[in-house]
Amino acid sequence: MTFKIPVYKVKLVRDYTASYPTEVFDDPRPAADFFYRLIGSADREHTAALFLDEWKRPLGATIIGIGLADLRTDSSAGSLQSRRPGERSQSHLFA
Repeated sequence: MTFKIPVYKVKLVRDYTASYPTEVFDDPRPAADFFYRLIGSADREHTAALFLDEWKRPLGATIIGIGLADLRTDSSAGSLQSRRPGERSQSHLFA
C-alpha cells in the first residue's frame, strides 16, 4: 500500500525581533533559555525552530505550530484526560 503525504511550502516573513543577551548559540542551554522566553510555560506543545549561521549566530526563529489544548496531563495519575468543551485554558500567555 502506498500513502500520499502532503508536502508544504512555507514562506518566512519577518514579524518582529526578539532581544537576547548572547550573540552566539554554541551550547544547547542558551537555545533552551531562548525558547523558554519565546514560548513560556504554555499549556500545550509547541514546535519551534532557531536558525543559525555557520558561526552559530542566530539568523531567525519561528514558532512552527502549536498543539491542541483538548488534552492535558493529570500529573497525579500521569494519564491524559480530555478537556471538557468550553473549559478554558489555565495559561495566561495565549488566548
